[in-house]
Amino acid sequence: AGAAVGEDRTDGEGSWQVPLPAPGAYRVTIDEQSLPEGVSLRDPERD
Repeated sequence: AGAAVGEDRTDGEGSWQVPLPAPGAYRVTIDEQSLPEGVSLRDPERD
């Protein structure tokens, strides 16, 4: 894994945006503990 390039939180409509330093492949991680009650990832094992 590489170094983190940014961090963001969703707005009231669930949108988020992180400026990327250059074109490439990036991985997004979600802190499942931060999801609202009753909300879960559709496929938590998918990477």
